[in-house]
Amino acid sequence: MIRAAGITVILIGSCLVYSSSTLGESFEAGIIVGDPTGLSFKGWLNDAQAYDIAASWSNGSTDKRYIHADYLNHDYTLITVPNGDLPVYYGLGARLLDENNHKTQFGIRMPIGLDYLMDKIPLSLFAEVVPRIDLTPDTDFALDAALGIRYRFSMPETNQQGTR
Repeated sequence: MIRAAGITVILIGSCLVYSSSTLGESFEAGIIVGDPTGLSFKGWLNDAQAYDIAASWSNGSTDKRYIHADYLNHDYTLITVPNGDLPVYYGLGARLLDENNHKTQFGIRMPIGLDYLMDKIPLSLFAEVVPRIDLTPDTDFALDAALGIRYRFSMPETNQQGTR
């Protein structure tokens, strides 16, 4: 099970790196801690729009596999910082959680967060809260939260005017 999850994450990450390199845009990879805790990938489509994917797995007393994918919009005008950029982001996505190979949950995510893009080193730090609605197996509403750090493989230009 761990092997299958690892291969899945490597394939997703490879596809993101390839698609970002062919588009000439910035790509990030790192970790996310909270709900979920695992690997995090982000690909920038332009200065204000991006997609992110996170994946995690657990093989403890409960065998779990999790993946989410979001489309994000970033607003650089709400918060200004002396160095780098601190956009507020919001978006829409989906999540899939499989527990013990039989209880599968599918839901809609609406992430809202902050993404600090450092200007001198290729790192970004993010914090998000995510209202979600599970559609299967039962309809349920919940609120998730996470923190993360990602390495930027292609560092965009930043300035203090709130745009990149």
